[in-house]
Amino acid sequence: MTRRVKTFATTAAIALGLCALPAVAQAEEIKFAVGEDYPASTVTYLGTASPGDFADLYRDGRADGNLDMVLSNTGGGPVILYGVGGGKFTPERTVVNNSDTDASAVKVADFNADGVPDIVSGGYTTPRLTVVLGRRDGSFGVSGQYAFQGVWPAQIEVADLNGDGKLDVAASAYQGGTITILLGKGDGTFEPAAPVPGTQVALALLVTDLDGDKIPDIAVTESSQSLGLLGSMSGRAIHGAVKILRGNGDGTFKETAVYPVGTLSEIVRYGDIDEDGRGDLIIFNALIANDASILFGRDGGTFAPEQRLRLSGSSTNDVQDIRAGDSSEGLQLRDFNADGHLDMAVTQIISSRLVLFEGDGKGRFSPGISLNTPGFPEDLLAGDVDNDGCLDLAVPGNLIPTDGTSDVTVPRVTVYRNITKACRKGAAATAVAVPPALRCTKRRLVLTDVGIQGRRVRLRGVADTKLTGKTVVIRSAGRTVARARVTAGGTFATTAALPAARGRDATRYQAGVGSARSLALKLVRRVTVRTARSSGGNVTIAGRVSAPLAAPRAALTLSRRVDCRFQVVRRFKARPDGTFSVTVPLSKGADAAYRVGTRVRRSVRNPETFPTSSLPVYFAKT
Repeated sequence: MTRRVKTFATTAAIALGLCALPAVAQAEEIKFAVGEDYPASTVTYLGTASPGDFADLYRDGRADGNLDMVLSNTGGGPVILYGVGGGKFTPERTVVNNSDTDASAVKVADFNADGVPDIVSGGYTTPRLTVVLGRRDGSFGVSGQYAFQGVWPAQIEVADLNGDGKLDVAASAYQGGTITILLGKGDGTFEPAAPVPGTQVALALLVTDLDGDKIPDIAVTESSQSLGLLGSMSGRAIHGAVKILRGNGDGTFKETAVYPVGTLSEIVRYGDIDEDGRGDLIIFNALIANDASILFGRDGGTFAPEQRLRLSGSSTNDVQDIRAGDSSEGLQLRDFNADGHLDMAVTQIISSRLVLFEGDGKGRFSPGISLNTPGFPEDLLAGDVDNDGCLDLAVPGNLIPTDGTSDVTVPRVTVYRNITKACRKGAAATAVAVPPALRCTKRRLVLTDVGIQGRRVRLRGVADTKLTGKTVVIRSAGRTVARARVTAGGTFATTAALPAARGRDATRYQAGVGSARSLALKLVRRVTVRTARSSGGNVTIAGRVSAPLAAPRAALTLSRRVDCRFQVVRRFKARPDGTFSVTVPLSKGADAAYRVGTRVRRSVRNPETFPTSSLPVYFAKT
């Protein structure tokens, strides 16, 4: 393995309010250290929108708490690199026997709800999807192979598409015009459903709830075969739009909108980049125009017309001020420095670079310094590989031999560790002697943030400073799921494995040190605050209320706590899709906590309503 150490940084902004953190913090420069190169697939990597996944796999009867890499492989079954701690991985490849000739696209999920991760892969040379179920001894067994609609899989997504609590599979094709749907039975086997009419070449696929009704929807890139490029099958298409397919809740979908975007759109991501409580789409248009399209979210899961961003040279949208390089092949839209704003990490295949753009929470990104990568970076994975609370990056691609003996590229994956101090466990800043979350309780520790972050559960809290150095034990359903250490500032932070979809709504987490216990908080809440920031003497809080709301639609209340009493300071309505954004004057001269409350129906069929609220968000006195 070749060892290289290098860092890059970007100029960060001031985070005036952090959602569910003890106080106001200043954003830190984002820094990554280049780790090590590891062998990837067994033959030259050919590129896919689902090149791999992170998961805490089982070996020798247990999962060790370190993320492992599962990578695509066009020369056999999926390849596993096991994490050994500290951001390092085994140098040896473990190839999973999937009874197929290859696995050009892979995804990891627990399909039979036994707590052990499983793998679904799609064949490059055979049009089918294969599911292998993980065993506690680290082995895998094929549970089924299913026909695939198209030439070969471009991207695989996993979600509960029909609302039965069991994970299903959606897969797009490089050619074929449809999206393959497999409905899970809960035991690791699947029932093929009618394919979803998609596009002539459905490269970029996104499955998420776009309209707030708790039913997964689909965004997929449109294309036409009007121009031949590169002499390849996928190159015979030009992408010109993204289709929105609204989920019906039974595993079927209905096309509701088509938005023009750029050409050869191979990547689509979803996140609230302008922090107005509505998700936005960002789509990379590779190889030809080499730019990106941002579609800002509107009410009801609809989107504004694209704003085009140049990824090299001058931007056509001065508001965005994007600068990067050529042929973007990988994208992660995540918060890399814990300032509460989404950032972008981008791979550039021709110039062999990893480029970081820092988001300001207003829909803009500032360019960062690029980091050279070995060979041709094909895509990008994100996960906390060293368990320090920061999101790290892994770049699968092809390494060019440097000994001059061959011009054949070698498939490798390079791990970049995030060494930004602000995002490390327990690094959340506090500007007051007593954290605001502890001021109105007799408890010695409080969980302030419990939420889903990728495939992990984010857990943050504050504790009495007399507990500094003590180990916080996080428990759920009677068992320990994570541990964290109390910092000198009285904070703690960690992550836990994401529970299976079945029963997730009822999952609760409780923190404890000795006999001291926090309240048990639910993972899934009906009212969530996504962002909270202050500017110009005002505080703006944005989030979402999950359907169904009370009927008629209940008003929301924003309450402020000063001197340990919550008082309603604003009544307002959510948008039709359940998102909201409200601005009020920031309390001066005292620490304050804000929360959003309403009444919601118990279910679609049960009209009875009950009160609920978000977790508080805290701001230090100004």
